[in-house]
Amino acid sequence: MKTSYLNVRLFMAAMFMTLISVFTSCEEDYKLELPLAVAQNELTLGAGGGSTHVLVYSTGDWTATLKNPADAAWATIDMGSGSGNGEFIFSFTKNPGIPRKAVVVLTTGSDTKEIAMEQSGFVTAAEMVFMKKSFRMPGWEAASAVAFDTNLGLALDRITSKVEYGDFDTAEGADNSAVETTPATADNPGWLTGVVVEEDSVRFNVAANSDGMPRKARITLSARNTVSGRTYTTSTIVVQDADGGYIRFNAPDQVAEVESFAKTVSFLWDTNMEMFFNRMNVDVVYEEPGEEWITGFVMTPQGLQANILESHYDGERHASITVSYNGSEGSVTAVRSVLQVRPALEVSFSDLRARLASAGTVNLERDYIMVQVISEPGNPNLETNPHTAWNQCDLTESARTAYVQSIDGAYGLRVKLADIADMSALPRYATVKIALAGLTLEREDTPARYTLRGFSASNILEMTEGTVSSLPAKERHIGQLTDNDIYTFVTFKDMEVSLRYGSWGNLHNGYPHVSDLISVGDKSTHRADCMPRFFRDINGDVIPMLVNAETPWRCEGVHVPKGSGTVKAIVVYAPLDRQKANGEMGDYQIRVLSREDINLHATQGFSTVIAEWQWNSSADIKKGTDSESKVYANTGTGVMDTDCPLTGTKTALT
Repeated sequence: MKTSYLNVRLFMAAMFMTLISVFTSCEEDYKLELPLAVAQNELTLGAGGGSTHVLVYSTGDWTATLKNPADAAWATIDMGSGSGNGEFIFSFTKNPGIPRKAVVVLTTGSDTKEIAMEQSGFVTAAEMVFMKKSFRMPGWEAASAVAFDTNLGLALDRITSKVEYGDFDTAEGADNSAVETTPATADNPGWLTGVVVEEDSVRFNVAANSDGMPRKARITLSARNTVSGRTYTTSTIVVQDADGGYIRFNAPDQVAEVESFAKTVSFLWDTNMEMFFNRMNVDVVYEEPGEEWITGFVMTPQGLQANILESHYDGERHASITVSYNGSEGSVTAVRSVLQVRPALEVSFSDLRARLASAGTVNLERDYIMVQVISEPGNPNLETNPHTAWNQCDLTESARTAYVQSIDGAYGLRVKLADIADMSALPRYATVKIALAGLTLEREDTPARYTLRGFSASNILEMTEGTVSSLPAKERHIGQLTDNDIYTFVTFKDMEVSLRYGSWGNLHNGYPHVSDLISVGDKSTHRADCMPRFFRDINGDVIPMLVNAETPWRCEGVHVPKGSGTVKAIVVYAPLDRQKANGEMGDYQIRVLSREDINLHATQGFSTVIAEWQWNSSADIKKGTDSESKVYANTGTGVMDTDCPLTGTKTALT
């Protein structure tokens, strides 16, 4: 860049005429003398480099020199002397860094003037950062380097370094401002010397540590904007151990086990070899023939990172990783044995059930199972909520329960969630791949049934949404049920309600806990939560349908249908102690999740009424001569015998 001096001449001419005007306007006669003057005391220069002419006004000889040549190697002065009015040329190189300043000193006799030449830079603000705030290294004599980043890569000469020794704190965020330090000097440089700043690293040399204790040094880099006066700094702390180099894998005597699917793992270690990572070797020896399944090694202060490839090998495979360094300073070797478990395999329902030949539990460690979800998250009719006291129920048990079955519908499982917050993780009709690792399989007998406990959303490996049409068709009469049908979704054929009066859940509303659905009762007690409603089919077999009190369709305000049809339900086993002394109501019960799954004709069925008994009045009760109480039918003919004392309003057990 070259600056024209015509305007400067015009400016100086104008200033000169102004001075003459000032002097000539006075009555006294002054002799005009200008020993030394310049057009400007401060000039701003562009970053691109060039030159500018500077006019000098003097009545004598003058010289122009740089005040601090060492700080102004980027500038030169041509025609740096003259006599009387004249000029010098200030030349400057391109500035790829932050703004800088040079000072030109004009001298004539005993008079001096300073001109500040301020050059802008291509970089507005300096950025410098050590990639780590502290580093550890062995007690060897070594040439080392630490990672560094800066936007002054084309102006590294602007960066200066300083080394200090002291007991610095290397903890993250530690304040070392009050630490007593000893600065390195030319006469006493200390054990860390030869600092060289490069664009991506800072190199230095360290002496062998013979002190017997770790020692610390701080390297500080600075860059100063000599125009604004702002100084940019960054620092790192180098810790030199008293010992030689070492790499110590965590639990070196144990084999590191990795999973069979592709992932990045880190084999943790303790090491002081960080400065030497770029000169270390990693070798892998595989015990089994085939592919190299450990790749992409990256060394970090915390451990050795590696990419593990997915295993398609039908079995376990083993490898040995050796990390080594061999240099003039010393040698270091560390070995990590690795085991990759066999691939996760799909387990069939029958094989899973076979892991327990009788009642008990087994902890599952691997593999997965494919299931279809047949329950509905949040449905209040999934499970019997147990009594914790005679008048209190644990109402969370139903919400913690889900049911899944095999893809063909042959077998089912009850699933117990570890956390109720995960109840939405298994949407109804979805096909789900469930990881078995960490779950517990439980078997209960008489009848045989299976439960997976400890399930959480993290056990889901894959999931595909579905609809009711995704489920396999599985139709049964009650008498065809076996233990294999427990916890599966079944369509029952030719079903009727056994006693075709009342609601789907005949329960006095004062017994359940008061809720939005049930407005009457005692808020402090919950004496009942589940009741059965019995169905029979065309073959005369009977099965209870269990209905929880919070089921919205439990009481529709009309009598149940009197005809026959189908009922879709999940087969369960759940004794109810409040229904019988031991709670037993047969080997199987059913749970219906939606009113629409009960599809009965309103009146047309496969049976007709032969007789009905009602306890409406004392006239219905007749006592026989053999002391047995007898009840005669109100509809049809027949006598019901009982050994219970009867009155007109109640029956009492003997």
